[in-house]
Amino acid sequence: MGEFIGVQETRYLMNAMEKNYSELVKELQRQLPINKIAETLQRLVSERVSIRDLRLIFGTLIDWAPREKDVLMLTEYVRIALRRHILRRLNPEGKPLPILRIGEGIENLVRESIRQTAMGTYTALSSRHKSQILQLIEQALKRSAKLFIVTSVDTRRFLRKITEATLFDVPILSWQELGEECFVQVVESIDLSEEELADNEE
Repeated sequence: MGEFIGVQETRYLMNAMEKNYSELVKELQRQLPINKIAETLQRLVSERVSIRDLRLIFGTLIDWAPREKDVLMLTEYVRIALRRHILRRLNPEGKPLPILRIGEGIENLVRESIRQTAMGTYTALSSRHKSQILQLIEQALKRSAKLFIVTSVDTRRFLRKITEATLFDVPILSWQELGEECFVQVVESIDLSEEELADNEE
């Protein structure tokens, strides 16, 4: 879905916003090039996050752009700002959210594997670790089908990358997106053993 939001479409959205929020749009253009704005919108749409509230999205980008240049992380901050919209779509009845909690071992493993280059940010996780993490998630979902995966904000997007091919419809959220107002029920927790964490073989 994200492929439908390109630079041209982003420029159209910004032009439409400029009619009522001209200063907001001008400041956004000062802070970020349009390709980064487009990529942020692409990433939101690719995970079925509504971009209807452009005023909030653009305002959040303006707030964070001076301190954060990584589009992946900028997208996470926008998701946090949109958390009420996200939770309303995923959990319209407002019931306690059944979650699959990602353990600290996996989070630290992913965190330590993150590499930043001029071309962007990626994870250098071994294929074995990716397979092990995916297998643990799939096993947990077999035991409890309706679960929302929750992890830390800096690892969320990389875990999403691991699961999106086979578990596209399973939402992955960060703890920061849930906020204090969201009640959760930890149904499953997964982690790798010390031996598995130490094994970096492909």
